[in-house]
Amino acid sequence: MKIRKATVTDIPAMMEIFDYGREVQRLFGNPNHWDANYPSEELIKERYRQWLITFKKSLSHHFDGTGSFSFD
Repeated sequence: MKIRKATVTDIPAMMEIFDYGREVQRLFGNPNHWDANYPSEELIKERYRQWLITFKKSLSHHFDGTGSFSFD
């Protein structure tokens, strides 16, 4: 198994996982854990953008100059 950070292209798969999680909650008697639209795709995308902004700001405080990296 390879573990990696999620990307924007993973959002459809994330949405399927959230759909499954809501269904499991309903099956086990907790129908109000998340409503049918939470978390929305728009919310997931916004949280991802916020993470990228925070990550880029963090890098700018720790490094001088230019470089590249990969999480692979």
